[in-house]
Amino acid sequence: MSQTPKSQMTEAMLKKALSAVHEQIREAEGELNEIHRKMNLARQEERLLVQLLKLRGQHLLDASPENSPNLTNLQNTKESTSLSTHPVIKAVIEELASAGRPVHISDLMRMLRERGIKVPGSGTQANLISYLRREPQLVRTSRGMYGLAAWGLENMPMVRREKRSRVRFRHSEGGNTDEH
Repeated sequence: MSQTPKSQMTEAMLKKALSAVHEQIREAEGELNEIHRKMNLARQEERLLVQLLKLRGQHLLDASPENSPNLTNLQNTKESTSLSTHPVIKAVIEELASAGRPVHISDLMRMLRERGIKVPGSGTQANLISYLRREPQLVRTSRGMYGLAAWGLENMPMVRREKRSRVRFRHSEGGNTDEH
């Protein structure tokens, strides 16, 4: 089946439009990366200032959460590790930033699969969660939902369940069981 010049022109126009959209995406990603870089520098400066105030014996009485949504999180988090350079963390941060809202762990797994990014270990949600929980730029907003700390969201408190004690029975000769 041969194509007419009209259909070829349409394809050429579509390809040109697609190329233009790809260029817009590349530019936007570059701008987003620059914004992330600036935010990370500001967070690092904020962390250093908080540490300096702690060293001088100040307790941040003048700093209000409205002025700095990450200040309370910074007081309780450890110094940022090289974990944030891990490709999985970078990809999750990019996906959350583009979504603009908290995303469920199963959606994050799907997005990573679509991008061809492997989750370390056996590649399960539990493996991804273990990486997300260690990254101070990310917060668990509710069960299974993760967002960016830069949005001013608070981490959902971790509730630990108590272990149940196992009740063992000993069988006696008469078929009765005694609790042991």
